[in-house]
Amino acid sequence: MKPFLIVFSLAITSFTMSAGSAIAADLAVDVSGVVEAKGEVYAAVYNREENWLRLNFAKTKVPAAVGTVRLTFAGLPPGEYAVTVFHDVNGNGKLDINVFGIPSEPTGSSNDAPAHFGPPRYAAARFALGAEAKTIAIKLN
Repeated sequence: MKPFLIVFSLAITSFTMSAGSAIAADLAVDVSGVVEAKGEVYAAVYNREENWLRLNFAKTKVPAAVGTVRLTFAGLPPGEYAVTVFHDVNGNGKLDINVFGIPSEPTGSSNDAPAHFGPPRYAAARFALGAEAKTIAIKLN
């Protein structure tokens, strides 16, 4: 291969690799209101209203700690998202609900979207994520 082609190929490869990383951003979710250092705090990211609370785009968890915990989603493409969180106090890996279908463990969602007579609406929880890293805050209720 001629030197020009080698340099050109390396330049194109370098450009496409850096361009690929420029179109993804990290999302940090600071969850406050954790009252017990038991279990784990779960977070799920949704990228479509029709998938809201059914099919998440990404999910993660961290051990619970009293106060505020941070969950991070790396490399999300720019777009519209909504996040839900819950504190799995008893460590059974799921959100517990009572006989009326109401969560019996602390929950929250992005924009602290209210949950009146049912879960929060996607429209109230959605936010835009660009190419830059972003931090959102959610309070557990």
